Amino acid sequence: MYSIGLGEQRHRYKKELESSYQKFYDKYYSKLTAEELSDMLSAFQKLKKLMIPSV
Repeated sequence: MYSIGLGEQRHRYKKELESSYQKFYDKYYSKLTAEELSDMLSAFQKLKKLMIPSV
């Protein structure tokens, strides 16, 4: 991950982002099997190759 200069708000922003990740995990990823997650990753990688072909 990379860093952005947010001044005093950076800690609040970081906490909000971590909270969002946790909510997303609880709502979606936790209900999928490892195989389903692996299949999703594979599909996204294939889509990326189609959308951004290697030069």
